Amino acid sequence: MKKKIVIISGFSGVGKGSVIHRLMEIDELVFKDQSKIWLPVSDTSRTMRNKEDNYNFVSITDFQKRVNEGYYLEYNCYDENGYRTPREPVLDALGKGETVILEIDRNGMEQILSDERLIDVDIITIFICANANKLQARLLHRGDGKDDISRRMIIAYNELSHLSKYDHIFINDDIDKTALRVWALVHGLPVSDDGFSEDLFYQG
Repeated sequence: MKKKIVIISGFSGVGKGSVIHRLMEIDELVFKDQSKIWLPVSDTSRTMRNKEDNYNFVSITDFQKRVNEGYYLEYNCYDENGYRTPREPVLDALGKGETVILEIDRNGMEQILSDERLIDVDIITIFICANANKLQARLLHRGDGKDDISRRMIIAYNELSHLSKYDHIFINDDIDKTALRVWALVHGLPVSDDGFSEDLFYQG
């Protein structure tokens, strides 16, 4: 069986986690206990926002110790917080024929694409978008402060220039629809991309 990694990036607050959660629900509904989609638990040095179950919250000291030991497959610093994916669980899952879902940013994606240990892995990259008004509303809804929202919107604007590096670009207007499209890609079904540009980002 061909080894596969699906990388999902997107603007902060665009709903990446919700799409991935729904994606896994869909696969379990279709395949029941035969589902082969696997999502690793990432390490982060930031504090917990609300109830979050797909991060392992570690101290800065432990975080740096693991970095020095070569524990991570990819890493990045976002908004002054570290985010990293443990290497061995991902390699083990690929060896078992699991499709690995990675919720990482462009820097992490580029590290994965250049990793010689993954030369025999089929890697699909997806970027999830929303326009500026919807993005700000989502950030506000999840409890981000004014300064945080402003900073994340600037980061989102800068990310626009890197969209061409991704295989697929989806506008997340509906979580179920977006999750179904990602599910189709996971299983090798044809899916059309959404056109997304700087103009659409600012469109009301």
